[in-house]
Amino acid sequence: MKTRLAVLAIVVLLGTLAFVTRSCGIWPFNGVVVAINNVGSIDYESCVVNVTGRSYDLGTLPVDATLTTNVSPTGETHVELDLTEYDGSQHHLVVDCYFERRGYSGTITVDLGDGKIHGVANDVGIGFP
Repeated sequence: MKTRLAVLAIVVLLGTLAFVTRSCGIWPFNGVVVAINNVGSIDYESCVVNVTGRSYDLGTLPVDATLTTNVSPTGETHVELDLTEYDGSQHHLVVDCYFERRGYSGTITVDLGDGKIHGVANDVGIGFP
């Protein structure tokens, strides 16, 4: 009887912990990953991913390379990219997607090149991955 109560107490404790961390947005498996693929012919000196309330400087993005980052917006958001070429040319690109601060998970993959978005694969949804 004591063993059953101990197991039940552990299960309830773990369930409560999972609920609280998920509700507070700190669940380790929560979130959206943004992957940027450079499918063009231009290397970028700088690639910055922007979501509501936060920016992520990913550094250089060579041709045929992929950069990824976990993003954590402060509210409803889409993704915007700021790219800088080595000659100083700048590109601001808006990715057609939507997600919110809590409860969304998955991956948004952006194929870009020569200052344009060539394709977006949006595998983001509500709930656990």
